[in-house]
Amino acid sequence: MPNPRTPHFLRDVLVRDLAASSACFRFVVQLQDPTKNMPIEDPTIAWDERDSPYVPIATLRIPAQEFSTDAQNRFCEALSFAPWHGLPAHRPVGGLNRVRRAVYLAVSKRRHARNDAMRGEPRGWCLDLSGAPCETPP
Repeated sequence: MPNPRTPHFLRDVLVRDLAASSACFRFVVQLQDPTKNMPIEDPTIAWDERDSPYVPIATLRIPAQEFSTDAQNRFCEALSFAPWHGLPAHRPVGGLNRVRRAVYLAVSKRRHARNDAMRGEPRGWCLDLSGAPCETPP
């Protein structure tokens, strides 16, 4: 753990680490077996790994980089993360995720209003969410 622990310590560590080397994350999921005690609507029941072992579905590789520039920080403040930006078949399910979706949307609207920024989706590597044409990255 960092010392002192600042409000942005995770970001500070990521800035430091990605300046020095790349990072790699492996994403895994458990698939529901409806014949087992694996309810979607009751998050208090842990799914037994013997009934549903974790399955790797993706690897995310982030190259070493400097990402804490003024332009990138402005771009980041204008983004809204939501797991619902994918295929309908991959949407999060269950009661907690229905609430989570409403919270994500409310927080996004509030932050954009506070920052006087429009809400938009990135278009590739472009740091401009206005819809203007983007330059090709080097």
